[in-house]
Order: sequence, then C-alpha cells, then structure tokens
Amino acid sequence: MFKGTKADSHNFADDALARGCRIFVGDNQATMNALRDRADHKVTLFFVKNSRAAWAFLEALANGNPQNHMKLAAVTGTNGKTSTVWLMRGLLDQTSHSMMTLGTLGMYFKNRYLPTAHTSPDPDYLYPALANARAAGADACGMEVSSHSLAQEKIRPLFFDFAAFTSFSRDHLDFHGTEDDYFAAKCRLFTSQLSENPRIALHHSIAGRVASFGFSLKVPADSWVYGLDFAPQNWLTWNQLSATILGESPSGTEIELLLRPKGEAVLRFRGTLPVFGSVFIENFMAAFLAANKISGSWPEPSTWVALKPVPGRMELVPSSAPGPLVFVDYAHTPDALSQVVGFASKIAVSKKSKLWCVFGCGGERDQGKRPLMARAAASSADAVIVTSDNPRSEDPEKIIDQILAGFTDRFRADHVQRISPRDAAIQFAVNHAAQDDVIVIAGKGHEVFQEVSGRKYPFDDREVAANALHARKKL
Repeated sequence: MFKGTKADSHNFADDALARGCRIFVGDNQATMNALRDRADHKVTLFFVKNSRAAWAFLEALANGNPQNHMKLAAVTGTNGKTSTVWLMRGLLDQTSHSMMTLGTLGMYFKNRYLPTAHTSPDPDYLYPALANARAAGADACGMEVSSHSLAQEKIRPLFFDFAAFTSFSRDHLDFHGTEDDYFAAKCRLFTSQLSENPRIALHHSIAGRVASFGFSLKVPADSWVYGLDFAPQNWLTWNQLSATILGESPSGTEIELLLRPKGEAVLRFRGTLPVFGSVFIENFMAAFLAANKISGSWPEPSTWVALKPVPGRMELVPSSAPGPLVFVDYAHTPDALSQVVGFASKIAVSKKSKLWCVFGCGGERDQGKRPLMARAAASSADAVIVTSDNPRSEDPEKIIDQILAGFTDRFRADHVQRISPRDAAIQFAVNHAAQDDVIVIAGKGHEVFQEVSGRKYPFDDREVAANALHARKKL
C-alpha cells in the first residue's frame, strides 16, 4: 500500500481485508496499527519505510533479480530520452550484444514489441519484462528513466553501468511542483542508482545547471561531457565528445565526431546518420558513448547508416508527389518545440519558403507551459495553427485559449489560426502550404491515439498528414 498521486491505497485496507487479503505491506503506521488491532492472527503485516521501494524490490526478487545479470544503461532528461535509447539499441544490435529497450515507444527486443503505459513502467511490468528479455537472450537493457520513476522508486533495485542526462527544461510541474524538485528527482539517477564502475555522460548544458541548482553528482573517472557547441577548455577534468555537422541531405546528416579521452589520443569518426536536427545529433552522441560502454568498442561509421529513424521524432512524412515537406515530432515542451521549429526554419530559409507549425497542449498537465509553447512556436514559425492535442478530461477550447494568450497581439492577428479538430488543422496546413513550404506537426509524434474526455480514439499525425498529402496530389 502506498500514497498515489490521486488516492492513497492505505485507505482501502479494510476493504482488502474483507475481501480476503491476508498479507499487507505498507508505510502508514496508523493504518498498519489499525489492521493489527482488527485482524486475526492469520494476517501478516510488513511495515516498511517506503512502500514504493518495497514494491520494486519484491517484484525484482519474484522475477529472479534479472537486473543483476544484465548490463544496464539509463537515459534521463526533459527531452531526448526516446531517441537516445532508440539509437543506442540500433548501434548495439549490430554487435554481439543483444539489448532490450524500455521507454515511451514501448518495449523492444530484436523483432519483438510490447506497448508500455509509462515512460518507465511500474514494477509489476518492469521486472517481468527484464526477466523475459533475459530468458530470450538479452544481455543488456537500455531504459528511459523519467523523473516520476525516480521519485516513485520504480527503479530502486537497478544500478546502471551507463547513465546520461540529455537536457533539462520546464516540464511536469503538475507532479513535482517546482523546477528545483523536478531537477533534484532527475539527479537521483547519478547519486543513488550507479553501479560500482559506471560511465556518466552529461550534455554540456547540464553541468552548469547542476552547479546553479546546488546539487553535487557522483563524478566517476569515466565521466563525459558532450555536445555540438561547448568550450572544451572548461572541461579539462572530463572526457569530451564534440561533433560538427558537415552537411544535410534527404538521406540524413553527415557529421564528424571528435573524442578527447583523458590521457589518450584524440579519436575522429565521420559518417552519415538517418536523423535530422542538431538535438538528434547530440542524442546520437550519448547513444554512441553508451554503446561503447556496453560493448567495449566504438561503433564504426559503417554501422551508422543502418540505423532506423526514430519514430515520431522529426519523422518525415513520405509523399510520392511534389509538395510541402511535412515533419511529425513529439515535441511537447517549450524547449523541445523551440528546437524543432528552429531546425525546420533553417530548411525553410534554405528553400526560400515558409514554415508552418501545427501544435496543441495536453490536458491534465502543467498549465503554466501552455503560453510558453506559443512563444516557442512564434520564435521561428511563419504560420501557426493552434489545435487540440490530448485534452483528456479538460475542455480543449479552454486549453487553446491558454495557449493563444502566449502570443503577442500582432503575431496572433497576422500569423495564427485556431482550428480545434486536429485532423482539420493538419489538412488545412497541407492544403494551404506552398509546394516548397515546410510543415512541423508537433506534440504527439509516434502516438496512434487521441485521448478525449477520458477515452482514447485512433489518431496518427503521420497517417492524417500522409492522407492529406495524397489528397493534395489529386487537386
């Protein structure tokens, strides 16, 4: 029994007792005392300091502690977790190692896929999944580690050989309350969840934030700072991985990696990745460091081209006819949206064309970021369509009102349209964009549903956009 975000299961102890439950684990002293006084001697009570942690340890034990027999890699960050883990598995699948991955996209192992309800699954899913993957031949696991999972002790029995921190910006304040608490939750990965001989990798933007927030992380000898733009002289005590973008084409992005391991010769790698945008190059860099830690060798550029694009992350919607370039991306935070439209605007400028942005905000989430999302879109887009996302139990029109408040009056009047039905918003953008224009559809990415009034309905941005492009072709 534990206190959840909406209810405390200790409050249902009497009902469980009446239904025949005879073993209770809880961390509420009053509830446990009451059970002891009311129950007969056949009831077993375990009073623990933290029920959530106890749940995780019990699930791990019941499944044979599979985590002790696998190499573990973790990725945390406001943005970047999904693509980093996806690319990590792609690199390791080309080695002698077999990695399963768990995260927003689901559970993947070789050609097997299972959906997950959370970025980091609950213990009753997580530890059986690890055990099943290990039994099927997996010797490594790459996980997206959310701040929720750290705060809720879901991964307490796990100690990671590799841990990366990709980015940090405002998000999940509906759960954490403040940015300080949100950041502190993520930092727990680096203070209490590392193995005896770990490698950590921090995006260069994170270390300064660590100092400003007053947190100290464990800094093992095998610590790396990485990124496209940072000053190496500021990191003389760390190993460094930097990258240069050499060119972009429809097939992907050509880059050069420069590794400066402490006390060793500089290493250079040059190749092409099937991803677009600087943020995804940086996520590949974290995956590159993880793959080396797990496999013991640096992934050669010849293996990079075999990587599969990350679903719903700057995913180009295919079209067999001339028309606007349409990208679908999961960006649902102000920072992520700013990054995505910033990259897409470079393509639009190079084509001397216009950038469209279609986005909304999810219901039952941090309302304070809604006007900030508007400002992020306005930072680079020429035309913005504000629409519905996953309103859940909220009124979608009120969500849109809160988003629209973030635009200046002039920008809203000249560049913004309000089209609440998401399919109609996407179709409008595709039909009204010029042939050389660029369209970014943000917020839902890989998702194949839309949640309205507590119910999920089939909806895929990529499918709606593809159908709109096909219909445009016939015009």
